[in-house]
Amino acid sequence: MRAWRLAGWLYAHYIDFVNPTPFGIYASIEYLFMAVLGGAGYVWGAVLGAGVITLLRHWLQDFLPALLGRSGNFETVVLGAILMLVLHRARNGIAPVLVKYIRTSPQESTRRAYPPHAASGIA
Repeated sequence: MRAWRLAGWLYAHYIDFVNPTPFGIYASIEYLFMAVLGGAGYVWGAVLGAGVITLLRHWLQDFLPALLGRSGNFETVVLGAILMLVLHRARNGIAPVLVKYIRTSPQESTRRAYPPHAASGIA
């Protein structure tokens, strides 16, 4: 709780004015989306989710109007579909999946896939 107070104090000190507009419902939903996508149980998951959402949102804001021929908030629909896909395939976010992928080396995965007796031909 102290970290949130410190963050709020630093933000207010930085902008020299306190305004509730940056903390509206849309921003709150986007922050929640970042945490869910990255993995709320992992510190690096929140950072990863924030980076992915920010980069993807900017890229989609440029790409989708050119593709569809009209302007609009189409990136929200695409990001919502990505959230549903992540929640369906990786319920804890993408950080645990990446951690598992990084920790497993190619030699370990082949060792686990083939028991010692199967590799030597002994049945």
